[in-house]
Amino acid sequence: MKQVQNQDILGIRLEVLVCNNASTDGTKAYLLGLAELPGIAVHHHDVNCGADSNIVSCCELAQGKYVWIMGDDDFPMTGTLVPLLNFLATQSPDLVYLPARWEKGDLTGFLDTKALPTKIVQVTSMGMAIHSNIYVTFISSWIMNMDKYRKLADHDYGRFIGTSLAQLEWIFSLFSHGERFFLAQENMIFARAGNSGGYTVFDVFSKNFNRIVEHVFVSNPVLKKFFRRCMLWCFIPGLIWGVRKNTIGKFEKFDSAKVMPIFRNEYGKERFFNWLIVPIMQFNPWLAHYFWMMTRIISKGWIFLLKKFN
Repeated sequence: MKQVQNQDILGIRLEVLVCNNASTDGTKAYLLGLAELPGIAVHHHDVNCGADSNIVSCCELAQGKYVWIMGDDDFPMTGTLVPLLNFLATQSPDLVYLPARWEKGDLTGFLDTKALPTKIVQVTSMGMAIHSNIYVTFISSWIMNMDKYRKLADHDYGRFIGTSLAQLEWIFSLFSHGERFFLAQENMIFARAGNSGGYTVFDVFSKNFNRIVEHVFVSNPVLKKFFRRCMLWCFIPGLIWGVRKNTIGKFEKFDSAKVMPIFRNEYGKERFFNWLIVPIMQFNPWLAHYFWMMTRIISKGWIFLLKKFN
């Protein structure tokens, strides 16, 4: 709030919309006070509708051409808002990717950290995909031209409610139908590292992710192949290893017997899965660590080569 109030842009160039998902901790009373300020809109759900539905309601209720959904653990660095508003007004992008700086624990100490001067450069859809890679699922990094999305004949904000990735269809649809793609070359967001949950996280980043990829990129096999491979090569090995070693969040104890069927249904025919990821799940920790390191070398080398030749 301090960033937008100090810039005198609320209600003029910027709308702040807060969707309160039936909170019970005094948040509603606080937001009722904020709603009296010009440029701030607040919507209260009577019951907790879940994260996906709350995100969808944000997009449905937003009045602007561009929508930037900020997760509750994330915030833009100081000094980013006015340059971004100027950029959107002059360049009319379809999709903008803003890299994040990830930190563990309480982010309060970073609230006044200023963003470094950065260029926002235009790229192809493939260039955008390569540079964002696994962070295509990180909602706070994306500014979306929702006027462009709304013009699509089959647009549907809530098509993938229940996947924990409802917004990904909007982003992928703009990848598929947009023409003007831009990315910032320096971090512009602070994000809290780590996650929590049970084995549903493995469904989200395999079955659910691939379901959306297959739906959107049915006529774009290049992007479809890239995003499927990117998730398998660049993210899933680290997710499995991190959960197994209890280093990335609050998960229940890793059980390969529960996890294996989830991934085998999606990637059972992939050599990368069978030769490298299965050992991460099933071998003793010393050997599993070796295979995890192998996946890191392969995935980093693959992305490096793609950046170099695209």
